[in-house]
Amino acid sequence: MKGVKRFLIAAVTLFMAPAQAGGTDPSPTAFELSLNREACFGSCPAYTVRVNGNGAVEWMGRKWVRHPGASSTTVEPATVKQLQQEVKAANFFTLSDDYTRMNVSDLSYVTLEVRQGPRRKTVRFYLGDPNVPPVLVNLAKQVDLDLGTASWIRDR
Repeated sequence: MKGVKRFLIAAVTLFMAPAQAGGTDPSPTAFELSLNREACFGSCPAYTVRVNGNGAVEWMGRKWVRHPGASSTTVEPATVKQLQQEVKAANFFTLSDDYTRMNVSDLSYVTLEVRQGPRRKTVRFYLGDPNVPPVLVNLAKQVDLDLGTASWIRDR
């Protein structure tokens, strides 16, 4: 009985190791990313865009966008893989959860949320906070580019 118990503990430990190692599940469905841009005092577009590991993109435009309300599209698997690589290159899971010091009062807040396997991380930042890592601002811009949000925000 003792040997069976050891075997079960070893099997569970081996099975759980990838999850504990940081969401190393390679399946594309184990990935989800959302970008939320909040309104500012001016005409900053306010919207949320989300992509899952299958390439399904969901849009919700709120203010100062060409397409208010919900919409959806898809992106190629290569785009999802590229986003995963961009998240990894930004060391997203090591960033602070919050960069919201307000030095300038008319910029917007941005929230990026990433799920990779069992790992989930949300980072909220204010575009006027001098402590925001440039890699985080660049990641948000790249998400917009990769998911084609410009087509929902302004005329093509």
